[in-house]
Amino acid sequence: MGTHVQILQSIKDASGKVALGPSVNVGAPTYVYQPPVFVRPPVIQPNPVPNLPPIVIEPAVVQVPAQVVAAIPAPVVPIPPAKQFGEPSWVKVIKTKTHNDNVLALDELVGEDKDGDNHPDWTNGEPDEVESEWHLLQTNNKGKDKKAELAGNADDMDDGRKTVTRRYEFYEYVGPAETIDVENGEAMCDAVQTDSNAGIVGNGVGTVGVTQNDPANPGETTSVDVDCSQFAVVGAYRGAQMGEFNAVAPLSMVNELQSGNVGQPYPNRAVVFGGNTPYVTSSSGSVPTGLAIDSAGGMLSGTPTKVGVFNFFVESTDIDGSIVNKNYTLKVTGPGDTDRDNDIDSADLATIKAKYGQVAAANDPADLNNDFKVNIGDYRKAASLCTKPQCALVTP
Repeated sequence: MGTHVQILQSIKDASGKVALGPSVNVGAPTYVYQPPVFVRPPVIQPNPVPNLPPIVIEPAVVQVPAQVVAAIPAPVVPIPPAKQFGEPSWVKVIKTKTHNDNVLALDELVGEDKDGDNHPDWTNGEPDEVESEWHLLQTNNKGKDKKAELAGNADDMDDGRKTVTRRYEFYEYVGPAETIDVENGEAMCDAVQTDSNAGIVGNGVGTVGVTQNDPANPGETTSVDVDCSQFAVVGAYRGAQMGEFNAVAPLSMVNELQSGNVGQPYPNRAVVFGGNTPYVTSSSGSVPTGLAIDSAGGMLSGTPTKVGVFNFFVESTDIDGSIVNKNYTLKVTGPGDTDRDNDIDSADLATIKAKYGQVAAANDPADLNNDFKVNIGDYRKAASLCTKPQCALVTP
């Protein structure tokens, strides 16, 4: 039995509309599946349509229903030197109350109401509810599993053919420095007020002990009681993952790939899903420099090292012999691409030249040497990275 897991990232635009978004650090759910226990096996026949599952003539009698438990890990971010925790963030989990046999197409997981039923399409036509209001996640090496991931409740899937869908929304942690343990980087205000009768909604809850620098003894630390209710701890919406799980699905490929950024890890993306693993996956054409597709898992991963628009072809065969293939375009931007059109050309060089002497903000694509100012050194580095012919004809 294969597994089918779809993950799609979204953002909200200025009008509040949900749409495909750029690369951001958000977690990708994992699933633990417990197959059903049957009193007797189902009666099935082969499906005459290639790459589709068998046709069930008479379903088996379920003695113990299948179950799946979804877990969302903390976003993968670097843990600073000498610390034990990475950057904190909040996750809010929304799931469907009931489940059905429908398998959603990848573009339906974006969240828009394309069918006009007043429900986001990711809910698969079922009512949704908040499963977890706010949970603080932090990548850590201290063994704090509660902050490393959030596991949901087990979902019954009857004979295994039900589809489970969830939306994971990520928000910034904005508690001030005094709420962060100065020694290991742990965010200590890890609960959020949701009842306006009990306090300010969005602020922390309770008093916690936080290790801070001791102002009376330089180089020493001390434990200070901090009243979390005095601080807002939930900040801006970062992005979301919509996840769908069903236990039987045909071998398929994702419809599209999100853009990447030079020097930033590309979120692991399952290009191939469904069918029966392991796969044999190959690619041809221009896979972005720094990225690779794992043959057995069909997973695209790595860190892009070059700006550009990359076109490539992927083909995969599962263990049952089913074959799927697709052409992809993946865009990568980065330092030097000042207009973010996924190339570095004379227009970008002209922009850099026009900024000579200006102070650059963090991550300004015109500041290629990261010294927070724009000068001829940035120009020369951008010229060496040109992706278009005759790019360097602009005079420095």
